[in-house]
Amino acid sequence: RSASLAEMLLLSAEALRSGISAAAPWSAPGAFDKHSLSALASEIERLPMKALPMVKAFAPSNAADAWARDGAHIAWSCLGEDCGRVHAPGTTVLDAVTENAAPLAARLSDSRDGSAATAAIGEWVRTLADTTGRPVLDADAYLTPPRGVSASLGWHVDDVDVLLVMLCGEKRFRVAGSRLGSPTTIDLTMRTGDAIYIPALNFHTGGGDDLSDLARNNHSVLLSVAHRPLPAAAAAAATRHVTEWRTVRQALLARAPSAGWEWAGTLAGAHWLGQQFGDSDSSTARMVRRHLVG
Repeated sequence: RSASLAEMLLLSAEALRSGISAAAPWSAPGAFDKHSLSALASEIERLPMKALPMVKAFAPSNAADAWARDGAHIAWSCLGEDCGRVHAPGTTVLDAVTENAAPLAARLSDSRDGSAATAAIGEWVRTLADTTGRPVLDADAYLTPPRGVSASLGWHVDDVDVLLVMLCGEKRFRVAGSRLGSPTTIDLTMRTGDAIYIPALNFHTGGGDDLSDLARNNHSVLLSVAHRPLPAAAAAAATRHVTEWRTVRQALLARAPSAGWEWAGTLAGAHWLGQQFGDSDSSTARMVRRHLVG
């Protein structure tokens, strides 16, 4: 029997309830029982590809320190039964990420249709929603292969509030503010049982090469649970902000000599980026200025 959320949780229910509605990001090493989480990770690893509603494999060329890149971040994706058709019969999600040699995201639960990959995952998500009072939008597992690339999207923002729980292995996560190049507020090598909460519109990135040899030679499984921002008006505003950022990102990428996060946060980097549009009052120039530090 898989352990319930209540059995896994080492934080108090009240701490989780208040934390998951916080305005600022936070991290909680050892928030969950690592032995119970390892069992949940094993259950996810054994899931056959054909049983998953959606799977995305990230490109091996992605970099954890980049905020933009040319070309697609995704190597391939599949939906439902098609995931079973593009892999050999019996292929599990762990088999697939090992073959890809780069991170893979598998949808485990989706509130839109009430689906869950397993009964245990469905119960875990429902209990989280009951405990926190925050309905869950969806839940994904992010798997990183042994001896492969660990970065998925690089620095990015989401229009949802996200709770990350490390189920097994190690993976570095960094969280910053809402402006390009803003200071890093969380820099944690997540291990089994650790949690990070990231409110919508805070830049964050997962992955990096600074792991132990043991961690680098083993895979990792991270659970990512998404909640819509509250109230509804905040959710709509967050979606508009992320859409605008994607336009800004591409406008800057076409001109910037570097897409590195630290460079963008320096005075020289922010000044250079801002000067590319000068005193222009175009809609793009105004958008760019809203997303730069300083």
